[in-house]
Amino acid sequence: MSAILEREVDEQVHELLQDKKGEFLTAEIVAAATDYSESYVRERLHGLADNRGTDVTRDRRSKDIYGVIVGSGFVVITSDREQLLGIVRRNRPSEMGKAKSMTTDELQTFITEEIAVKEVATSTDKLYFGIPE
Repeated sequence: MSAILEREVDEQVHELLQDKKGEFLTAEIVAAATDYSESYVRERLHGLADNRGTDVTRDRRSKDIYGVIVGSGFVVITSDREQLLGIVRRNRPSEMGKAKSMTTDELQTFITEEIAVKEVATSTDKLYFGIPE
């Protein structure tokens, strides 16, 4: 890409981050807002963060996600009642009558103790870019 285009993209990306000052965005979000590819925007964001002349910073964030193994798949146990009932429907349809009368907490416990093979935790790791306040 030409240096002129890179400069235009850098200006557009920096302006977006300036408008969202204090918020940190992923390259995916910035790409959607600027209509450039995610990989190209990620490259430009790294360039802005590496440039001491800008106020753009990187922030790596991790989050633990707890779930269970049901059958051969990982399932997140949320507080969404319909999602929980769907797990029961797919894996223990004979228990649907009982499950419909359970509270959300009871459904979570039922799935964890009666349907799941084991409890597991996984982690997500994403890189965010932004301008601190």
